[in-house]
Amino acid sequence: MAAPFPGAEELVQTVKRAVPVGCLSNTNVAHWPDCAAHWPLMDLFDFRFLSFELGLLKPDREVFEHVVGATDISASRLLFLDDNLVNVESARDVGLEAVQVRGAGEARRAVTAAGLL
Repeated sequence: MAAPFPGAEELVQTVKRAVPVGCLSNTNVAHWPDCAAHWPLMDLFDFRFLSFELGLLKPDREVFEHVVGATDISASRLLFLDDNLVNVESARDVGLEAVQVRGAGEARRAVTAAGLL
């Protein structure tokens, strides 16, 4: 597993001032402890949805439905960013605002376009 994209930590800190932030990751039990221990970014999230804990995976519809239920935020008010188009399309099918992004620069543009910055 590679490190977070350059600028990701700063972006999460900035967005977190306006709204709660979270991650939805298809990580596994072998990778997560190393990520959590070495990536300060992981401590910034208000919500962490980890596939190995949930028993659910992106792009399955159920994982997005779980996120909506667990956050108690309507799907249309959740912004989901992902580099994989199939995950973005699945999130949209559940009613989330979803944007395909690659890197912190594209993520910043998507968050700005959504009116969060």
